[in-house]
Amino acid sequence: GEGLGAAVIFLRAPLDGWLCGAAVAQIVALRTFHRFERALPGLRAASRPRSLPVRRTTGLFTSPGAVVLVGEPSDVEAD
Repeated sequence: GEGLGAAVIFLRAPLDGWLCGAAVAQIVALRTFHRFERALPGLRAASRPRSLPVRRTTGLFTSPGAVVLVGEPSDVEAD
């Protein structure tokens, strides 16, 4: 078999604002969602999604956070 695939997606905020709870819920609902990283690890799949303030992304170190996906390679790619 192919084994498991994985991806880390760094989020980008084009301006200061909010990452709304509905968007967080959509991320958590992805079939290959594994966890949040960086500034977002306090969010848990089992917790009620909440909106979070974000600052405009100007580079890697100002990314609001990252999403880790793990699963079948074709599922990770699709998500």
